[in-house]
Amino acid sequence: MSRSLDLNNCIELTLLKPFAGDQDYFQLVQTAQENKYLGVCVPPSKVGKLKNTAEKADIKLITVIGFPLGYNTTSVKLYEMSQAIGDGADELDVVINLSNLIDEKNSQIKDELQALTEMAHDNNKIIKIIIESSLISEQQLKNICSICSEIKPDFVKTSTGFNGEGASVSGVKLLKNLLPAEIGIKASGGIRSVSFALDLINSGATRIGTSSLSN
Repeated sequence: MSRSLDLNNCIELTLLKPFAGDQDYFQLVQTAQENKYLGVCVPPSKVGKLKNTAEKADIKLITVIGFPLGYNTTSVKLYEMSQAIGDGADELDVVINLSNLIDEKNSQIKDELQALTEMAHDNNKIIKIIIESSLISEQQLKNICSICSEIKPDFVKTSTGFNGEGASVSGVKLLKNLLPAEIGIKASGGIRSVSFALDLINSGATRIGTSSLSN
């Protein structure tokens, strides 16, 4: 199966490995440009370095906040987001505090996500909330989706790709049923084939995060 242009325009080519060097990231941008992908997802420390290159390639520059465990304090996440925005990030993928979700501290989760979403939207940036859907219970999933339905981030993202099983067709379908239509779904984690990516798109995902795709 060949890659369709529609699928390519949903793909965020991702490189978040700790031992990747600058040349790896410049190659990432080049690969994304050649394949007409939507954008690249990179660590916060690489955003400023890649800003001009990504702009010339006409692709989105995406970074992560509170990554990969999400247990940074809210003030640290806000600072990290502010710096990423200043460095030139177009989109921000934020890991929730899973400990608060386990302890059912819904008001704390809501306050944090509200502050982060407001900062992103006040700066005309897209925000995605990473929930590690494969690691939480269905009730916890319902709780975080209910909070997101109130806060209205642009996307809910299935996983960091560093923990759990990552994206699944059943998980995306469940998110589709729990979230309002205006909140998109980014499937991420373990997506390495075009056929799987298309299955996820057909199940309700509108973005795909992947480090590589093969036919």
